[in-house]
Parts: sequence; C-alpha cells; structure tokens
Amino acid sequence: MDYNNDDIIWSDDGAPRSAFFDDIYFSAGDCLAETEHVFLKGNDLHKRWKQCSTFTIAETGFGSGLNFLGAYNLWKDIAPGDASLRYISAERFPLSKKNLAKVYSSIPEIANAGPLLELYPDTPETGVCDIAFENNVTLTLFFGDVLESFDIIEAGSVDAWFLDGFSPAKNPEMWSDAVLNKVGTTTKAGGTFATFTCARCIREGLSLAGFDVEKAGGFGSKRHMLRGEKQ
Repeated sequence: MDYNNDDIIWSDDGAPRSAFFDDIYFSAGDCLAETEHVFLKGNDLHKRWKQCSTFTIAETGFGSGLNFLGAYNLWKDIAPGDASLRYISAERFPLSKKNLAKVYSSIPEIANAGPLLELYPDTPETGVCDIAFENNVTLTLFFGDVLESFDIIEAGSVDAWFLDGFSPAKNPEMWSDAVLNKVGTTTKAGGTFATFTCARCIREGLSLAGFDVEKAGGFGSKRHMLRGEKQ
C-alpha cells in the first residue's frame, strides 16, 4: 500500500487516524493537555525555560505539529525575550497542508496554528525545510527517513527529545535500536526525553543509549509514560 498524505480516517470520537499505520495522531478530547503532560512537563520545560538562553528540541514524528504548537505557546509565555529555540522534527510521511488545516479546524483551542499553516509547504518534499517564527523560534522540518534526519543534528546538542512516532507495534522503524542509539548520542549530558509509550523494549533501548529511565503517570486512559535524563 502506498502512503497517501490525504489518507486520514476520522474516528467516531473525533481523533484523526493514519490509515497507513492504523494509529491516531493524537487522542480525542483535550489533546493540548496531553501534549503538555507528556512532552512539556515530561521534559520539565516549564522550569527549564525560565532561565535558558538557547534550547534545542528534537522530535521523532512531526505528525500534525501539535507538539510544536504546544511548545511554541509555552515558549512565548515563559522564555526570556532574548532566548532562542530550535525545534527539529523528522517526518517521513508528512500530512498535506490541506489535512493540517482540517486537523486544526477540529481543535478550537489552537490559537496559534495560523503562522505554521501559512509557512508550511503546500506539497512537502524530501529534504530540509526551515521555518522562522516570532520569539526567536526556528522550526526545522526534515521530510524523510528518521535516521537520515539525525545527520543534521550535532552530537551532544539536543536539550530535550519528544519521542512521538506512532506506537512501536505500529511503526517499529521509528523505535529501532539504531534510532534510540542516535537519540542518545545527540543528547547533551543532562538532556532529557519524554514519550507516551511504556514498552519494555523502549525502556531497555533508551537505558542502553545512556539515559536514566523512569516510568511516570500517563495521560487520560494511558496509565504510564516514560521520561529520562542523559548521564
């Protein structure tokens, strides 16, 4: 089956689902609260951003861009005015601009999607796309294989990882040992990760990659999630 950027199924509860991976982009209901709980609080960004000067987030799976928008909102609220944020995200199967607009129209709580929609490429093509936002924020989108995307990330340069590909059972390539090892080598000492999954193979892989991994309370119906710090 060939992947179609417009091949989204809308679940009965309103969650957008990838027909190719048979997995949801985000949970129905308060999806922004899910992003905040898992990725923003999971990486302790509310505290870390109050005194930072530069910060780099890397993400596996841009998907709908919801995590970026949530991070951008928080950054605008609490980061020092002269601080800069680089947000790097890999997406092998990008949504079309049309579908992004459809997703955002279903979430009335999103107030800052306009600039992303305006600057997002009409037809995403393989390669790197840099988008500059206000508040010294740069979004670097890599449309292609996740391992190839790591070539643009310097070793020991990432402050926080959002590990948000489709579930390991649905999309194992995103969670391979090679990917997790690269996550480890590109993360600086004291850098962190957070992810919705609590699969044993992911816990073990991230431990081998140099992280102290802990299980934390999940969001909504998900009992647990993982977070960790690089030693």
